[in-house]
Amino acid sequence: MSVQTIIGPFSTNTYIVCSKDTSVVIDPSGDGESIYRRATAEGRVLAAILLTHGHFDHMDALAGLVSLSGAPVYISSFDFPMLSDPYLNASWLVGRCISASVNDVRLLSGGERLVFSDLSFLVYATPGHSEGSLCYLWEDNLFSGDTVFADGYGRTDLAGAKPELYASSLASIRPLIKTKNLYPGHGRIIIRNHN
Repeated sequence: MSVQTIIGPFSTNTYIVCSKDTSVVIDPSGDGESIYRRATAEGRVLAAILLTHGHFDHMDALAGLVSLSGAPVYISSFDFPMLSDPYLNASWLVGRCISASVNDVRLLSGGERLVFSDLSFLVYATPGHSEGSLCYLWEDNLFSGDTVFADGYGRTDLAGAKPELYASSLASIRPLIKTKNLYPGHGRIIIRNHN
């Protein structure tokens, strides 16, 4: 099992979590076809696409990836409207109009365990950067989106942000931040020794 990283536009980290026969993509950014090829290399099946939140830089490859794979998309119920609204997903700020029409969407609220073959993820609701920000824990690896970075945390001045909830969200995952490998939405990854 492994994690592959693709750095997309706006230095967004896209992650592909792979087992022998299954893969899961987290925050598809950049080129959907390239992500799909890597996710399905060696005969793997792309089982799911997980979104940590709905900002455009974390889902600008979503439409292409879904059309190639047919994989279900998982997102918080709070951030679901961002998929189709350039104002809410902030793509208008960079002069783009990004939206993704997705038929198979699974809405999350936090606390779920998602199982795809031999890959299992725990879902943590971490509102702050957006109301529906989520973190995903797979084994010793925390995929934190823009909730927390190696050197800080995400901005709270975009539509849908909940700055008043940020402190409690960070407190709820602080033990994970300190002990797990950290795979943030942007910037450097922190790998800890788990021998």
